[in-house]
Amino acid sequence: MRIAGNNYISVIYGVVVGLLLIEISLVLAAPFAAQSWYPFFTVVASAGYKTIYPGPALIAAMLALGVASAFVVPRRYYGVFVVVLIIAAVVAIAILGSLASCAACKWWFCSKVQSCGLEVGWLYVKNICICYSP
Repeated sequence: MRIAGNNYISVIYGVVVGLLLIEISLVLAAPFAAQSWYPFFTVVASAGYKTIYPGPALIAAMLALGVASAFVVPRRYYGVFVVVLIIAAVVAIAILGSLASCAACKWWFCSKVQSCGLEVGWLYVKNICICYSP
């Protein structure tokens, strides 16, 4: 199969944008993710933390959105758009993710929090919530 012209650059850009959108979605949904969100997220609960992975619907939707954005955004702005998404991901991880994770831990799970936080990996997020035991 031959890709006409330089459209392979657009496809690569679209996949990168889609992966960044998946990561941002995981971080923003991590404090609120529940077991019943399967088509969009896969949640694996364990003692003290839960790990959130992207589900098939989220992967398909975000990759389609990324590839569609490749044909809407002019090629000269590809680098700017990727840098803006990277900055958005870092801000979401550093500020919103950790604050929301600790707030959800305190409000919904335990009144005395021993440890809380957000561990972010490539295409997974681990929401940590450990309570003091009386």
